[in-house]
Amino acid sequence: MKPLRIVRIITRLNVGGPAYQAVILNYLLKKKYNHKTLLIYGDISNEEVFYQTLLNNYPCEAIFCKELQRAINPIKDFIALKDITKIIRQFKPDIVHTHTAKAG
Repeated sequence: MKPLRIVRIITRLNVGGPAYQAVILNYLLKKKYNHKTLLIYGDISNEEVFYQTLLNNYPCEAIFCKELQRAINPIKDFIALKDITKIIRQFKPDIVHTHTAKAG
């Protein structure tokens, strides 16, 4: 099977199930099947904890998109969409997998 190019987008990498799933899926798909994976993740709020340990334990190619945030903000949302679209066009994925409602 030919390796796939997979982009996974998640609104934020806070301590929780969706972040865990997104990072580990990227890590395992690359390690086990040699797929080219990319994780795009957004910023956390002041009350949340960034899950850096997860990225340290399961290293994968990841891009931080500062304007991608949980809170609704039309200006930041537009900039995030523009930035993510640019990344996707450059990466040319076979699959785009989104996690959480806003990233979707």
